[in-house]
Amino acid sequence: MRTATIATALPLVGLLVVGLLAASLIARQEGARFTDVPAVVMLGAPESLTLRSDLGTVRVLASPAVTEVTAALVEPGQTQPPAADELVRASISVTGDAAHPALEIAQPGRISTLPGQAGPRDVLLLIPAGQAPDLTVLADLGDVEISGVPTEHLEARTDTGDVAVQLPSGAQGTADVTADLGDVTVRIAGDATWEVEATTDLGDVRVDPAIRSAEGTPVGTLRARSDLGDVTVSR
Repeated sequence: MRTATIATALPLVGLLVVGLLAASLIARQEGARFTDVPAVVMLGAPESLTLRSDLGTVRVLASPAVTEVTAALVEPGQTQPPAADELVRASISVTGDAAHPALEIAQPGRISTLPGQAGPRDVLLLIPAGQAPDLTVLADLGDVEISGVPTEHLEARTDTGDVAVQLPSGAQGTADVTADLGDVTVRIAGDATWEVEATTDLGDVRVDPAIRSAEGTPVGTLRARSDLGDVTVSR
């Protein structure tokens, strides 16, 4: 009986050792990928901007507090950038030219509630008054929130998470808002007419009819879609 128990336990021990080794290797690879980098990135006055984030909430706001487009990794819920000399553990790269930069942000995948092991930070993008760059905002895992930004071309998408967009009064152009797995909510300020295409494969679709039937020529086209989730378009 004892021999049988030992024989049964040995494969389990082997699997445990293999699992620990694999976890150690992954942690080592992750440690090599991420370094301490400045939490704030200044992007000037671009004509268009692409932002891609792999993890965490992405929040894009119009802000009178900055004089150039500013991206930052911040504590969850914060809407102001940290000190310019603050460092965070992440991978941040900027490609393209000054007029059309592409910003890619990746964070360590560890999510823990243990003391000293914080989860991912939010990605904050602030657009100063007087600037209206075309925006493409892509998230792999996390919510996307965009408010008050007067861009004429907006693409916002998350693979897993909700997308909430508030278009300011006077907004026009095109807006494509997509959540593969999550809800989509778009609010359009003002009283202008918009062409709206709102669809979901599994969920409810609610569109304020006044957005489509207001007087005047449509000022913009909105496409809002979720594969699995509700889609709501309102004033």
